[in-house]
Amino acid sequence: MAMDYGAQTLDDTRVPKELRPKFSLILATVNDRPRELRRFIDHIPQDFLLVTEVIIVNQAESALHLQTHNSIPPSTITVINSPERGLSVSRNKGLQRANGEILVFPDDDCFYDSKTLALVQSTFDKDQNIDVLLARHVDHRNGKSPHPRLGRKKHIQRNDLVRFGNSITIFVRRSHKTDGISFDERFGAGSVYGSHEETDYLMRLHDNGCQIIYDSEIVVYHELHDYDEWPVRKTFTYAMGGGAAWKKNRIPLREIIYHLFLRPTIGALLGLVQLRPLVFRYRATRALGGIFGFVLYSSKR
Repeated sequence: MAMDYGAQTLDDTRVPKELRPKFSLILATVNDRPRELRRFIDHIPQDFLLVTEVIIVNQAESALHLQTHNSIPPSTITVINSPERGLSVSRNKGLQRANGEILVFPDDDCFYDSKTLALVQSTFDKDQNIDVLLARHVDHRNGKSPHPRLGRKKHIQRNDLVRFGNSITIFVRRSHKTDGISFDERFGAGSVYGSHEETDYLMRLHDNGCQIIYDSEIVVYHELHDYDEWPVRKTFTYAMGGGAAWKKNRIPLREIIYHLFLRPTIGALLGLVQLRPLVFRYRATRALGGIFGFVLYSSKR
């Protein structure tokens, strides 16, 4: 079924709690991945379609033409047309319109395992003390993951968020502890600091008293990037995001030295010794970008 979302207007009135959907999936796109976006929506299990709202923030000038299965109710999908670029800007616009009990921030090229949403819901239902649940990011092509397999539940401490923060794997239960917290629009793709918006977001949730749990049995699929082939400018701005986020959130000095300087510098030297110029370029650019972001960041907006 083709759906044209060229000029949709939205009602800003919040839905009463008893009528709220269970999930609000807030997804930003520049309208350049129609197949991946359809795949994401088509992987929402049928029994969750009536309790899920998909809020798509379309940052492109052109209308969003979305091909979906006929069985998806039109009310499930809401589109906000907003040509203003910036991942965090778009997510915040989605947050303002979200009515669900659980907030989620997928990318347009990720998708869920058939059990993902059911496991998230049951985990929250069984333990009312959990405020934020982090899933495991897995590449569906080869099963590789940047996150460890630690069994069912691991309590995440503040410093762990440097490793476990990944926006597509975040599930937030709405409450008085989470409702007032949004993304810092200086961070994320399309902003000055091109990454680590999720690290900053999670740290502010943690600092506001939220209990954060990582469950490696809950899976979100997304291809792992070959970062060595990234353009220099993109690598630099993404690295700036790390340096700025760690400075903003007062990460311990030993972590900053390791992640910002030692690890990428050693990687660059290994790339040089092994005659791998792309590895050298990526690691060296990451080291310089992280340091630059750390120095440049100021708490004054």
